[in-house]
Amino acid sequence: MNKYLLCSLLLAVACNAAQKGGEKGGSSANNASADIVDTAQVVAAFELLKSDSVFLDGMDLISEGTYAFYDEERPLLIGDINRDSLPDALMPFSIEGMGGGNNYTAHYAVLLNEGGRLIYNSVLRRGSKLSENMLTFTGIANGVVEGWELPGFHHPEADSIYVQYAFRNGRLEETVREN
Repeated sequence: MNKYLLCSLLLAVACNAAQKGGEKGGSSANNASADIVDTAQVVAAFELLKSDSVFLDGMDLISEGTYAFYDEERPLLIGDINRDSLPDALMPFSIEGMGGGNNYTAHYAVLLNEGGRLIYNSVLRRGSKLSENMLTFTGIANGVVEGWELPGFHHPEADSIYVQYAFRNGRLEETVREN
């Protein structure tokens, strides 16, 4: 991958985080104002998912037995995903050690704001340890989630692909893909 493209991507991510105002405090997945969502709320909402049987079953983890969540990836992205004028969130996370190995799969949890509560909607797979590409979102604006499919760790020769996703039919769907 072109080192200038990587620097541009990192700068865009940093600018997006600065634009969002960073962490604003608070520790609950609930919020008295539906118009404000901060990183602490996103993390708290995801923490609740870790023991949710519907979520675990959907991730095929109930019968797995051996796995661990890694939920310290950043940036968390906050913005209006479903065009209801309320801030929603994308929480990056990975599931590691499935079956006792050192493999991982990376995902985004899509959390929609329903009256000040972040509610789990779906999971979007980002890639895995051996993936050719790894999906990395950089921002949310006007119902559009944008980012890049970047070369995976074991495929540095792969191309970077610009992507956009939009909330359609109750989930995020890819709408733009450009080399």
